[in-house]
Amino acid sequence: MKSSYYGSLFIRYAVIAGIYLLGSAYTPSSAEATINLKPQYITILAETELYEDYKNPKEASASLGPLQSVKVVDVDAEWRQDEPVDVVWYLIETTWLGNMWVHADERVMNGLLQEEERSITTIFETPLYDQPNTRPSGLTLSPQKLKSDSSITYSQLRGTNAMSFLGGGGSWYRIHTWLGDKWLLKPTLVEDILETPISFDMKLETAETAYPYPYHIEAAAEPLLSQTLRIEATWDTHGFLGPSGELWYKFHLPQGERWVAPQNKATISYKPIQETVKLSVQTRYFEKPTLDYSMIFWLEPGEYEAFEASGAQWKHVMTPTGDKWVNPERALLERPIEIAPTDEDILLTLEDQTFDHPIEEKTAHAKGFYGPQTVHAFEKWDVGPSGVWYHFIGLSGNEWVKKR
Repeated sequence: MKSSYYGSLFIRYAVIAGIYLLGSAYTPSSAEATINLKPQYITILAETELYEDYKNPKEASASLGPLQSVKVVDVDAEWRQDEPVDVVWYLIETTWLGNMWVHADERVMNGLLQEEERSITTIFETPLYDQPNTRPSGLTLSPQKLKSDSSITYSQLRGTNAMSFLGGGGSWYRIHTWLGDKWLLKPTLVEDILETPISFDMKLETAETAYPYPYHIEAAAEPLLSQTLRIEATWDTHGFLGPSGELWYKFHLPQGERWVAPQNKATISYKPIQETVKLSVQTRYFEKPTLDYSMIFWLEPGEYEAFEASGAQWKHVMTPTGDKWVNPERALLERPIEIAPTDEDILLTLEDQTFDHPIEEKTAHAKGFYGPQTVHAFEKWDVGPSGVWYHFIGLSGNEWVKKR
């Protein structure tokens, strides 16, 4: 089979394993349990003997030379999926001897070899390795464009819960240097930047820092004063780096392409305007054009002068208490015009779920939080056959419940 086919299989294997873990392995009772996975492929790094029976490895039947990947059929019987026991033997497929056993030592590694020439561009200074799965050689390469002819992609095989497997894999890349062939481990590459083309203006409210790539490269940092930038692309690195990721924006300066991940207030899809905004209902206001459920401050219905906008829905208006952001369309969902005063008692049951607004969206309290009891409703919204929303004073403030 071609290496590209092996690559697609390996990626599918990793994805399926991840879905299985997320769906079944992560439960409160198994949060600290050991979870082991079998590799689908291993790569031979040095000449490795083949045996018919790992329990009686008297004499090798043959051997495999480097560098090649083989499919794993099984592992030794002593291995356990839920115990911290390392694999000692792999049963692999061979084309001429059938299934054979190899010892799981430093001559083999979890991963799939792909022989493919490609250009890679490193962003940071990168350590060099003489071979995969060894210590660094002590030499490093400065950021530069390189030619790689092979890579070994591996996945994490042991964790304690589903989250512990995220971001655990990576790749080794083989490159040619003046010292011979060397390997790079999980280098940060320009080619791995997955930007999404987009076009809008972004207003920086305060000074920020720009970088040549969407990474905090302090040696290449440039001050970026408060201004409006034309954004050309974005990259959300949460999917790449996990919780430490950020949302980066690409733009151009006279000296070239730059990236910024705003640490302070920034208005996306910015546009200066001069218009009167009519608020038909009480409307929540915000300090920035982002929906924030912790904000519970309201503007009264009326007309307000807007001087800038973010996208089609957010307006920056002048109010007696200062400039505030409002979303008039959202306001009609949170405070429908048909809401009417009421003065009636309603019965809460264990089946009732309460919400911050009369939208089945942001939960105030889940089912079962409130035991059976009578509460006093001061507003209601009749939505016809689907029921009636009631507004009452709950444990954490005003809450809505829908009764059918």
